[in-house]
Amino acid sequence: MVLAQFDIRYFNNHKLQVGKFITPFSPENTRSSRSLSSVERYSGLNSIFLLPGLDTQYGMMFYGQFPRFEYYASITNGNGKASANIRENNDAKDFQGRLVYKVNDQLRFGGSLNYTDEASQTLKLVDHTFNSFNEAKIYGERVGYLLDFQYNRNPFLLRAE
Repeated sequence: MVLAQFDIRYFNNHKLQVGKFITPFSPENTRSSRSLSSVERYSGLNSIFLLPGLDTQYGMMFYGQFPRFEYYASITNGNGKASANIRENNDAKDFQGRLVYKVNDQLRFGGSLNYTDEASQTLKLVDHTFNSFNEAKIYGERVGYLLDFQYNRNPFLLRAE
């Protein structure tokens, strides 16, 4: 199962999402394949295929929009099982937040933060053919952060994360 969610609108452009959903940590996660500016998604994401908890999580998320801001705040259960990696094995929750500031219709800046605490383990990274090519040691508590921007003056587009 990839997604199973429902949204509750609690005020105009503000919603609560519950279920299994795509986390918005990276703007790449929520960008439709129809709006990609190149043929391929970011190769870094493709190279860590089957890494648990990368894109989808079980939990709840508040999100919404103001005229110049977008916000996302989620509490999720943590890693799901993927490949031979350990499935969720503790009661700790993942916390993730994202804030986007729209300077104007062409320029936007974003920032994301992720906090998780999980059992120490070694994640095995595999490619699309399920061949293991690397391992990553995880030592419990992790903090991730991301900064990004987008400048879009059609037909010129510049994105960075």
